[in-house]
Amino acid sequence: MDKRSFLESTIKKGIKDKSFRGDLDSLKTGYYIFQTIMGLLQRMSYTSLPNSDEAVTFDDITTAVIEMIINSIKNTESNK
Repeated sequence: MDKRSFLESTIKKGIKDKSFRGDLDSLKTGYYIFQTIMGLLQRMSYTSLPNSDEAVTFDDITTAVIEMIINSIKNTESNK
């Protein structure tokens, strides 16, 4: 397996089957996703939420981040 980005082949498959946008750079997108998730995991493991009295959990934040990632790469064109 090419160690440049372990997500690259998955992203290429998504581009090929048109579930991901065709204009994505698979290598860069893989790095962006990896770095985003690693940053989220680091934040969750080393810090706490500043306002524990509010109804925001790490699960809420994780779900929102994953949704943002998916929405930024998914193909929204009608000719899928």
